[in-house]
Amino acid sequence: MKRLVIATISLLVAAGAIFANENRPDTIMSINNPDTITITDSREAMKIVVKGNDADENFRYTFEEKYSDNVKIKSNEWIDYGAIRIGNKNCDSKDDIIISGLCIGLVNANGAPAQAGFELGKSWEISLVNMLAYRRRIAARSFLSIGFGMDWRTYRNSKGNTRFMLDDQGKVMCGAFPEGVQARGSQIKVVRAGFPIMWHQNIGRRANFKLGVILNMTTHAGMSSKWVNEAGNEVKEYNGDINTRFFTVDLIGVYKFNNWIGVYGRWTPQSVLRTSGNASPDFSSLSFGITTLF
Repeated sequence: MKRLVIATISLLVAAGAIFANENRPDTIMSINNPDTITITDSREAMKIVVKGNDADENFRYTFEEKYSDNVKIKSNEWIDYGAIRIGNKNCDSKDDIIISGLCIGLVNANGAPAQAGFELGKSWEISLVNMLAYRRRIAARSFLSIGFGMDWRTYRNSKGNTRFMLDDQGKVMCGAFPEGVQARGSQIKVVRAGFPIMWHQNIGRRANFKLGVILNMTTHAGMSSKWVNEAGNEVKEYNGDINTRFFTVDLIGVYKFNNWIGVYGRWTPQSVLRTSGNASPDFSSLSFGITTLF
């Protein structure tokens, strides 16, 4: 059996050499009952080392086939798990620059008062978790990354007669639409810049999961309300200076089924609005949805 194995390996190596260089002579060696056969594949070459045989236990044979510059070795590339890679794609490198984590989902306003009337099906989130990130391989299937991203959230109320307003101190409050108008809804929008720190774990050829924390800074926040007045004209009221919390921390988890699609959950335990004096509705955020390029 061993003779058959070594003869087969020798034939394959010789065939590869013929295609690589037609002027190179064929070499086939038959070794009876070798003690060990070691095949090493690197970025530069394939190497076969045979030790020991029936006649000489100290026998040693080494064959090395160098790859030409235009040969692409698939085993030397990182497996593509969806992220857009900018840096070195070779498996010998532990570092990479990536763009990843396009997420689209729904947002739930946890703990919001009933008067606020937030609707889960109409409150949404769009985020790119890693607009740019540095990723480092720390084990065969494990990575750690730190990056920069953006997150857009909308908390919407489109039923009832409640709209979001500012009181005399500039704090958000729930009020009523003007009398005699047809309410079209009210919403709060929050835009945040985030700095994610994430653990990536590949658990199969394509499946993987990710866990991490995201440090966020609110870059913009506003609220708007729409209604149709008694004359039939649509009116939009907007205020871009509301008292949102500037710094928040998110916990995020991702499970990818394959290279293209997965699910995510993202929780912000802090209140979205500053609630000193209980003037603003007190609620936190839980978002979940689908993700790609992660």
